[in-house]
Amino acid sequence: MPIENPRSQTDDIAVRLDLLRAADEGKLDGLVCPKCAQPCVSVYFTHPNEREYRTWFICGNCGFEMRAQNTGFPPHYSRERDRTIEQAAKDRRLLATDHRS
Repeated sequence: MPIENPRSQTDDIAVRLDLLRAADEGKLDGLVCPKCAQPCVSVYFTHPNEREYRTWFICGNCGFEMRAQNTGFPPHYSRERDRTIEQAAKDRRLLATDHRS
């Protein structure tokens, strides 16, 4: 089994953290993709239940996807970027019907 270069893992983490920071700052389109290096990543959201939100980073060029699980309501969430309904058609677990306390 080949040993991966630890520097490349560190670089990958740094680039992914940059995506998270950009979304936190409200930059939701034109982010640089860690896979293809093009400014084609956009941010979307899902919420599988009423208290759980996820932030998705999706590249329109190469198909790169990354998901982050939020600890609360995302600061730049908008209905226009919510893909819960679209994704629920493919995966019923994403419906916001869970009413846990």
